Amino acid sequence: MVDWNLAVATATRLVRPGPEVSRDEAREVVAELRRHAKASEEHVRGFTRMGTDDIHDTPILVVDRPGWVRANVAGFRELLKPLLDKMQERRGTT
Repeated sequence: MVDWNLAVATATRLVRPGPEVSRDEAREVVAELRRHAKASEEHVRGFTRMGTDDIHDTPILVVDRPGWVRANVAGFRELLKPLLDKMQERRGTT
């Protein structure tokens, strides 16, 4: 029903490139993004009232735009799988 590979190929072809930066600038920005992501954990826990029992040791990933596209398509694929399976079932029985 959904051609996920086509979605990734189309989006990665159409996405604008990120800013041109040196390797050193990129390293600095990635380090800053990781620091902010780590700092946000406490704010999110406070807002959601999630305790420390809910903490997972998930690495903080900083990706380029095509990587962001691939990650989002993978997420939507999982999120929509039950619905698409159900639709496919109904389609097969009519």
